[in-house]
Amino acid sequence: MEQQSVLIRLILLLLSRITSMALGFAVFLIFVEWLTPYDLGVFRTLMTYTAVTDTLAMLGVQTWIAAIIGGRVGETRKLCIMGGLFALIVAVFVGCIYFGISRFDIYSPDINQGLRLILLLLPASAMLLCNNAVLVGSGYSDQFAKLLLIENVLRFASCLFIIIYQHGAVLTLINYYIVIRWFIVLSSYYFISKYSKNQQWGLSLGLFKEIVAKVPVYFSIISAALISRYAAGLIIPALLGTEKAGTYAACYQLYDLTLIGSTVLSLTLNYTFAARAQQSLHALFREVRTAILAISAYILPVTTLAITLADTIIAVLYNNKYESVVMPLRILMMSASVISIDQVIATALLSANQSRVDLKAVTTGAFVTILLTYPALKMFDIEGACLVQLFATLSCLFIRITLISYRLKTNMHLWILLRRSITISILVSLIVYFFIDYLKTFPIVPWLILSSGLTMGLLLTCMFGYLFGFYKPSNTRRFKKLYFARKLGVS
Repeated sequence: MEQQSVLIRLILLLLSRITSMALGFAVFLIFVEWLTPYDLGVFRTLMTYTAVTDTLAMLGVQTWIAAIIGGRVGETRKLCIMGGLFALIVAVFVGCIYFGISRFDIYSPDINQGLRLILLLLPASAMLLCNNAVLVGSGYSDQFAKLLLIENVLRFASCLFIIIYQHGAVLTLINYYIVIRWFIVLSSYYFISKYSKNQQWGLSLGLFKEIVAKVPVYFSIISAALISRYAAGLIIPALLGTEKAGTYAACYQLYDLTLIGSTVLSLTLNYTFAARAQQSLHALFREVRTAILAISAYILPVTTLAITLADTIIAVLYNNKYESVVMPLRILMMSASVISIDQVIATALLSANQSRVDLKAVTTGAFVTILLTYPALKMFDIEGACLVQLFATLSCLFIRITLISYRLKTNMHLWILLRRSITISILVSLIVYFFIDYLKTFPIVPWLILSSGLTMGLLLTCMFGYLFGFYKPSNTRRFKKLYFARKLGVS
């Protein structure tokens, strides 16, 4: 199958991911303005369950389908059918769990009703997850990006309609989301049929057995990752109340937005890492060091600036409605810097077929989350949930680095890789902090203070990056070689 150029595919993927995240954040800002913290908590809790469904519907096996389908010439439609059938079976079991949760009255009545509505979303999410894996693995990640973008544009339009004409009816919006998801599923089947028109649709018991055989390892990884990421968002409305869930969502949405850049950069590494893994583990982790250097140059200045400007960011975006989330936001920004580096190492481990090593790391993070979330919420409120997120992420990173160093009989020297980025971030943050503190002595509106701080931070980051040698020719050549391989596979 002919592959598109890396630049076109990378641009499409970046535009789709960033635009989708921006539209999702715009929806959230609209809801912050128009909805009460209770309604916001209902919306965020239901969206968290939707996100869990979107990831869990194939028990992680979608990663395997995306990885192997390129080499299964003539079996695209059969993999699509058997993967979809497997996903539907999983959706039935997940639906039973969701229905049981809604009947036990763990949450408020609105959340329970929303969970029952999500049952209609489960089959569509299951089939779409399989179809996306098929499209991506077959070399059509641009079509996956287009479908993702279309779905989020339609969701944004439905949100505006709900706000303007139905005064923010959250459960009605969930109904619209269900209709949109089914439309996207049918569209994905159209694209798969179009790109595999010379093949026959059919069943294959052998393929189904292959899919089931991959469940134990992949499900263990994906379930542990989901616990680490979403446990707090699902426990807070049950333990602290729906309004607290809305407050937590105010800072977590910014955390998600911060991670979009590093997530896309990590996704684009799959092809290069897989190629290096075929040579040797040492060749692979030479590229890992380069990738960590590149991502740290982006994420560390961004997160330290967010920590410095947290109070101003909350004042501008939420109109001082959620001043209590300033400290939770700062803690989550620390987590964002750690998880961005951890994503690179996790991508490398999966590319090198070291899934069992990755499993040990994510299981550690999940264990920390399960052990500490309840007492942390009781003692520190939502700040406790953010601290657990940070500690779990640090645990994952520590385990991955320790196991890799043991296998390679060498040290990754993470501090040596990050010291320039950390130094630049600290210098920029200190200068911006005193600059913003000076601006606040004048009667200047918050959005102007924030834009001034961000502009100065960007300029200082570029200046210090140049002075510290980030942009010297040898580094730029390494970054280009890493991210602009001849072909790009995204899984």
